[in-house]
Amino acid sequence: MAFMNIGPLEIILVLLIALLIFGRRLPEIARSMGRSITEFRRGIQEAENDIEGAGKSKELGEGRTTPPQDAYPSPQQPEESKGAKTP
Repeated sequence: MAFMNIGPLEIILVLLIALLIFGRRLPEIARSMGRSITEFRRGIQEAENDIEGAGKSKELGEGRTTPPQDAYPSPQQPEESKGAKTP
């Protein structure tokens, strides 16, 4: 697989072509990519913290599997009218 070897001359050539094509927008693109990577890492860190927090709360018995009793009030029965009789 000799065609897969990329040397320093080829890398410099690709960078020069990118500089010619993108020109002034290249710093904006680099900044945008940096922000995206930072946001991605922050999201991964938040997900890891959520997973660790869920594991710790389960170990402590804080994980609630059933909703509290007042979360879903029971349906009320319609009151029968005092003067009407049901068949």
